[in-house]
Amino acid sequence: MAITDQISQLVTPAVEAQGLFLEEVQLVSPGKHRIVTCIVDGPASLNLDQVTAVSRAISELLDEAAFMGDTPFTLEVTSPGVDRPLTAPRHFVKNHGRLLKVVKSDGATITGRIEESTETSVTLSYLEKKEEKRVDVALADIKRATVEIEFNRKDGDYSHRVLIWDNDWNIKHISEPFSFMDGEIEFCTGLTEYNNNLLITFGFQDNAAYLLKMPIEYFEKYTNIIRCTSGTITKFPHPQIKI
Repeated sequence: MAITDQISQLVTPAVEAQGLFLEEVQLVSPGKHRIVTCIVDGPASLNLDQVTAVSRAISELLDEAAFMGDTPFTLEVTSPGVDRPLTAPRHFVKNHGRLLKVVKSDGATITGRIEESTETSVTLSYLEKKEEKRVDVALADIKRATVEIEFNRKDGDYSHRVLIWDNDWNIKHISEPFSFMDGEIEFCTGLTEYNNNLLITFGFQDNAAYLLKMPIEYFEKYTNIIRCTSGTITKFPHPQIKI
């Protein structure tokens, strides 16, 4: 049995015990070192706590596995990339609403949005001469199915707001929605203060990530807020930001 199959057989119960799925095990051996990559997925996108927990469980099992021998290894646990083909019914369920490109066994190609899916088929919607149509595709007839990256999805609208609480956790101010780059899909993933600047990480259109450095004073003006003092909130005009 190949070592990747041995690893899969060993760690699958531990992964499934956490409500996740082991998609694949990859193994590369650069020199006298191994890199073990376990691709793990779940019913929804994985969070950091889930990845940490399953990584710990897999690591403990591999540390005790005799078939791993004495060769040192590095364990990497990751989720599937957006370009990974959809092969199981649950993959289509998880990607409900996403744009899908399907290549059928007969060579025909269909691109449409996932509307419904079952254990045996997936329903796609698409526009033809400005008219919405639907087509059912049997999973058995699919040669390859991949999610299409959408740079300008029209029905997406993820913007930012700033909230201010007082010491009793009463909301004192909610800013107007805003975006950093006029994107329809933006989401802030982190914010910290450093040397009178704010360092802000955010995703853009589900396909790129940015690190923005902004003076605190400008951020306060841009979001229509200033720090609360004595329960008073001062508003400023809302200029357009240029990056």
